[in-house]
Amino acid sequence: MDKTMNERLAWLAGIVDGEGYIGASYKIFTAKNRKGFKKKYTAVIFQVAIGNTQLSMIDEVEDILRTHNVVNHRRLTAAIREKGTKPFWTTAVSGGKEVSHFLALILPWLINKKERALQVLEVIAYRKRTWNPAKAATAISPADDVWLKGQLDSLRIREVSREVTYGA
Repeated sequence: MDKTMNERLAWLAGIVDGEGYIGASYKIFTAKNRKGFKKKYTAVIFQVAIGNTQLSMIDEVEDILRTHNVVNHRRLTAAIREKGTKPFWTTAVSGGKEVSHFLALILPWLINKKERALQVLEVIAYRKRTWNPAKAATAISPADDVWLKGQLDSLRIREVSREVTYGA
């Protein structure tokens, strides 16, 4: 029996609801130029990931994603460390554009993670409206942007700081 694409998308939404992760993280970068002048900017990374020990399930997920031109990456996240341990595979969709596209496909069938998906989509739309990559070094950080910080905090996303030197 052939499955319709809606049936496959509904199945995928169930997998994301049960086995998946929908979220974002952000990093505050400090860029230093040759004169030592520092500027802070923020990178927000959006992601939907699915993990399982059954590679056949990951293959099916990726087949559905490929059909809809959603870019993803696969990796073996837990190498076999102990005798008898199964490998654990993940496939992830990253970036605002790809995550938006993927969530729009499965949103009608999400149940447990629907509210989180809607919140991530709202943050992506906000970030798209307010982010100017040409002025990354002068962008407002989430710590200074009350609405964005509130959204990221409610998604339980924590900041990871990193210093980067440019032009050295």
